[in-house]
Amino acid sequence: MQSNTKIAVNYWTNLYSAREQDCINRVSNLAKDFIASLSGQTPIKSPILRANNILEFGCGTGHLCSALSKINKKCIFVGADISTSAISIANKYHFENERLYFIDKDILYEKIDGHFDLVISSNTLEHFKDPFLAIEKLFEYGDSLLLLLPYDEKNIQDKYDVEGGAGHVYSFNENSFGRYKVIGWYTFFTHEWVQGENPLQMVILIKKR
Repeated sequence: MQSNTKIAVNYWTNLYSAREQDCINRVSNLAKDFIASLSGQTPIKSPILRANNILEFGCGTGHLCSALSKINKKCIFVGADISTSAISIANKYHFENERLYFIDKDILYEKIDGHFDLVISSNTLEHFKDPFLAIEKLFEYGDSLLLLLPYDEKNIQDKYDVEGGAGHVYSFNENSFGRYKVIGWYTFFTHEWVQGENPLQMVILIKKR
């Protein structure tokens, strides 16, 4: 697996810097749609509510961590992102929430301390041609992974430059995770991250077998 290089770091740092409000709107709206979709999804919602600490890989502007902190009021959230501008935005908007911590680190290659009750990744793994190597590294931080992914994307536009960089280069559906123990999964509609003809997001909770 190729490490995130300056290409990926610069791409995401420049994107969040140039399009701050657009990025905030997208992450915030997706977070709202996801929280609304949790109603009745007990296998997915229960681990979120039980967690004492949650790590988010690719946290962007931090609005998903913030939204989740409103439904689990005891949990500590750590958000990590390779984009320094994204982390700057997250710290600017969420500094008053003492349960949110944001770090600009590539946690796939720069190990951070701690073991987490839940590891979350939202709309990041589709940027990896071999996302399962990234997933295995995320399992080093926790036994349960909650993934939000574009569902069954068709006609992906391959703008690949490096693992974790620009472009959606891997398409996921419910059959993509046969090597893991699937605790639960579902899809929900969001107008954010719409790619091609399918506007759905997939939510899936997995553990190692």
